[in-house]
Amino acid sequence: MIGTMRKHSTILWSVIISFTVVAFVIFFTPEATNFGGPSASYGSYAGMEITRDERIQANRETELDVWRRIGQWPDSRFKDQMEQMSLRRTILLKRAEIEGITVSDDAVARYIRLMFSDRETEKFNLTMYNNFTGQVLKQRGITEKQFEDWIRHEIAIGQLTRMAGQSASLISTRAAKPMFERENETLQAMVCFVGRSNFLSQVKIETNQIARFFTNNPANYRISERAVVDYVYFSFTNYLKEAETNLTTRTNFAAMIDARYAARGTNDFKNDKGEALPAEEAKKQIREEILEDESTQLAQGKMREFANAVFRMDPVKAANLHTVAKDMGYTVKSTRPFTELDGPDDLDAPGNFASTAFRLSADEPLASPLTWVDGIYVMAFNRRVPPVDPPLSNVWNDVVRDFRRDQSSELLMESGLELAKKIRIGLSQGLTFQALCHTNGVKSVELPPATRFTRSLPQVEGFGVSANEVISQGFELEEGYASGFIESGNGGYIVFTSKRTAATTAVINDGLEEYVDNLRGQRQQLASREWEGREFQSSSYARQAAEEAAEAAQ
Repeated sequence: MIGTMRKHSTILWSVIISFTVVAFVIFFTPEATNFGGPSASYGSYAGMEITRDERIQANRETELDVWRRIGQWPDSRFKDQMEQMSLRRTILLKRAEIEGITVSDDAVARYIRLMFSDRETEKFNLTMYNNFTGQVLKQRGITEKQFEDWIRHEIAIGQLTRMAGQSASLISTRAAKPMFERENETLQAMVCFVGRSNFLSQVKIETNQIARFFTNNPANYRISERAVVDYVYFSFTNYLKEAETNLTTRTNFAAMIDARYAARGTNDFKNDKGEALPAEEAKKQIREEILEDESTQLAQGKMREFANAVFRMDPVKAANLHTVAKDMGYTVKSTRPFTELDGPDDLDAPGNFASTAFRLSADEPLASPLTWVDGIYVMAFNRRVPPVDPPLSNVWNDVVRDFRRDQSSELLMESGLELAKKIRIGLSQGLTFQALCHTNGVKSVELPPATRFTRSLPQVEGFGVSANEVISQGFELEEGYASGFIESGNGGYIVFTSKRTAATTAVINDGLEEYVDNLRGQRQQLASREWEGREFQSSSYARQAAEEAAEAAQ
């Protein structure tokens, strides 16, 4: 098949569909040795057992998915995504087998021609293909036959998900037309704003009022329980020099760069203006990417060696982190006290750093390593700092600020409601919205014509109000009516609907067909996602995930 394809080339690059991922996951790696023997259970779906080879194959093909999407092989940073994608693929391939979906060699060959066509000449690039299979795949331990199997399965999954969502796409043009007309109705409106800052200066600050406000809101000023943890940080950049040495001595680094450049294509590397980079600049970028990948793997290896030594020590205690760090020559640092809500303010850390730290205690002093964008944390319990209710003198400025804001909001609402009442009465007497705003000392702004599709209105966004919010309010009103006062953003506003215009025949004729196509596609995708969720629930993985969640809760 590929021998014939190597002699011929014709077809353009096509868009490869990305699919939504099922939420519950079980992770496995192709190198894993803990799959057990032939009698081990690897799960089931629709009454069919899932074999060890099928699970390994799904994970290998998931690695190819990641390479195709981002141009590099996955590492531990992609663990969560790999878990989801691998399980999803296992289930969908089993369903494709049940449905009897088969993919011909010709279809696989066409897909490969599409993937490796030059984007400018539209011809099959044999050099690109040979470099990819002979260099990139070979270095990852993936054969050309396994690559073809991945493509065959991609096509099968595409057919399967389209089948699943087919019925949802059968909406008629007649049924879609009222929705299109509604979304293309035009709104002409005016709006006036009342700023919150207008009332801040009107708030009087008296000591007894501040004290009362502080006494009535103690939780707002309580310093929550804080944690302190010790940690060793393995920065990826610390291993760049070692990575470069390894790559230049162990491999043909230049050939590796050339292979990746050929596999990804010239148009995959662009400058800030969207222009394709010259080959040398693109290869320089690839070189940095490969070095980063290698340094990341080195850091992960050092971290595993360190963490294993810490966790092997008996008895388990926080001091083990310090003992092993001293033996291996690593520096242990301590955080400043931090709350679970705010996290540490003295280091850049992942979002789950604080929640992980607060699960630690003297009895459970060690946490699993946490990977961040540029390194990995290995942490241990240090201490907890109890909650503190500070005296008013320590938080005086904060209390004054909150009191001023609270009182100004009350004044804002009083003023806004009174303004809305005057406008409503004035409109009923035949006065204009613009004149009523001027009389009451606020400025009105005329908005450009908008539909429910309009996503931006600079005239309102400067006041901290979204375009969608104002447009939605406007469409709830009949022509010639104003809304009540709506507190939002930096103050509040009132909307006046001047005119609502139905979608014209020209707009309908020009846009309805495309709208129907998009609507069908959206419904098909939604139906496919819902179908995937149901398929997962019918597998043994759903039961296992539920059991594991129940055990964790206990």
